[in-house]
Amino acid sequence: MKLLFRNRGYGAGAGGAGRCWCAVLVPVLLVVVCTTFENSVTVAARKEDRLCDARQDDTCGTVVSNTTDDGQPIPTAFVSGGGGFKTMTASMGIIRSWYEMEFLLANTTHFACNSGGCWFQIPFLYSQDYYDSAVGNSSSGDGNDLTVSDFLTSWGKKYHTAMTEAIATDQYESIEQYTFETASIACPLDSVYAGNVTAADIITAGLRTLVDDAYFPANNWYYYVDAMLSSYLSNATTQLFSSPRAELNKFVFVAAATLAPDTYQYDPSLKTTKLIGIPKGVTLLPISYTANEGSNGSWQFPAAINQTLAVSVRNEDPVVLNTALPPLSLSEVGAAASSAGGPGGSPTLAKQVISYALALPRFGFSKLQQAALKPVINTCLPLGMQNLSSPTEGNVVSTLSAWSPLFRYIDGGLTDNSAITHAIANMQKSCDEDDDSNPKYNCTTQTVRLMSINDAANPLTGGTDDEIKRLFANCDCGTTDYEWIGTGINPNIFAEDFPIDPNDPGWSLYSNTTYKFRPDNSNTTSKLEPSTSYAWRGTVTTVDNIPYGVKGGWQVELVILFIAFPPVIIAPGYGANYAFANIYSDIAQEQYESTLKLFKKLNLSQDWGAGGSQPEPSTSGTTVGGINANSASHEQDEL
Repeated sequence: MKLLFRNRGYGAGAGGAGRCWCAVLVPVLLVVVCTTFENSVTVAARKEDRLCDARQDDTCGTVVSNTTDDGQPIPTAFVSGGGGFKTMTASMGIIRSWYEMEFLLANTTHFACNSGGCWFQIPFLYSQDYYDSAVGNSSSGDGNDLTVSDFLTSWGKKYHTAMTEAIATDQYESIEQYTFETASIACPLDSVYAGNVTAADIITAGLRTLVDDAYFPANNWYYYVDAMLSSYLSNATTQLFSSPRAELNKFVFVAAATLAPDTYQYDPSLKTTKLIGIPKGVTLLPISYTANEGSNGSWQFPAAINQTLAVSVRNEDPVVLNTALPPLSLSEVGAAASSAGGPGGSPTLAKQVISYALALPRFGFSKLQQAALKPVINTCLPLGMQNLSSPTEGNVVSTLSAWSPLFRYIDGGLTDNSAITHAIANMQKSCDEDDDSNPKYNCTTQTVRLMSINDAANPLTGGTDDEIKRLFANCDCGTTDYEWIGTGINPNIFAEDFPIDPNDPGWSLYSNTTYKFRPDNSNTTSKLEPSTSYAWRGTVTTVDNIPYGVKGGWQVELVILFIAFPPVIIAPGYGANYAFANIYSDIAQEQYESTLKLFKKLNLSQDWGAGGSQPEPSTSGTTVGGINANSASHEQDEL
């Protein structure tokens, strides 16, 4: 475990950092050595000064970690939920405050993610350059720390370059253009139905429910994610999870995804691939990919019958997934966890999407008309939509079966967008598999800790998202936010009710920020509303949830961040330079600053064992639920 210590008398007894005892030996050669040594010590001193200043502790020289006397940490997870570029960039800011509070290296044992959260976590864990930029280390070694805004701007430039190169080599087309280009002669795209609505209108509406506001080409999701990750991970296509991590080898990595009951092959005219082992009535099956230190990792299927899944096509012999699949690359898992348009790759789910589109009020179809139109529109499917669902073997012809691809993945957000269920299940599993004679974890009290980053709309501010509430006991809200697509498995893992009372002492309003971002066609005199981000801290008890692999009776110390984003936010594709330098950078910087204050106010350094004394109480802020929270109001420069 790497710990940083504060000691301004570096080299005491040997002349300190300002003098080098070896300089008296061979002047010309050793002046270079000593200068390098002096600079490195100075940089280290500045780094530790910054960490101590961030925590405002009185005991920075004696860091106390989240461990027992023998050094085993209580399992603690940093969890980035789904939300595309929103949760990705929020995580890029919050990891800085997590690091400066010294939770990252002293506390954290697990990383868990879904969708956009994985776009952050994979390069953070596997790219040293990305890691250094995220925590503020200057690549020049001059001791000048990078700001969070600098990091976002740099990422945007790299991402823009990767996208430009992909587009220049004709790797992308607009999803709607690509979809209609692949239509067969039998597909009645130009047929006009009631109210001058065409088949193309209906299919477009269905597509936009899957990839709404996709300002980036998405006709091949695997290639898109691979190109994105390549901005910092040049070998993401081939790099395995067993490869060395960026100073973070000790962590367990967990990525959430979903499987459908069936899958289109590359040639959709061929027979459909079926999933064997999915429980009856379930069409959205939660799965997770887990990689321990130094391992290639594998998919976990606790929700499957006998925890085993196989696939087959008609009379072909079934192929067991985990047995057949070779070690997965970073790109394959990153694409699997984030295939937001993945339902288009399943015949069962794609037809559900079309049914949903037909029922949209704007078309005005009666139920009789909808029933008549469904089989007509379904003759068009899959219309290339299968490429929104990442294939198990990447963009190569299968060598594992007589058909290709072996199967396809769907975004984990269709089952548990928060990834909290998978994080807790894997922390418990780590405890179960721990070596009692030489333990890695402190599991004696059956307690785990978790900090969760979410873009779910907060119920205290009128939000209707149920992805967090669904984990608690009092949410009669179905199995998924996507019931119009399919049926999942109840993710309830906590015995307690969700705290909907704003006076609950666990609630904190930690950010109340007004961003001056407007759509191009908006009224520039309209009032800008603040984006209010809340946190909830509390301790809950798990209940048995076998399909998600969670065991009951454990205590979970939670900090859940409900991050509010400005109402005008774009999903950057071609405009990545502008978006990340001028929009996302401001959001990430603000989340870094506000969560740093929040973690101090919640006294996490003391309570979770990262070291330090009781932070000084704030004298200003907004009181929510009895906790005084700094409601920093940062007005961003108007664009």
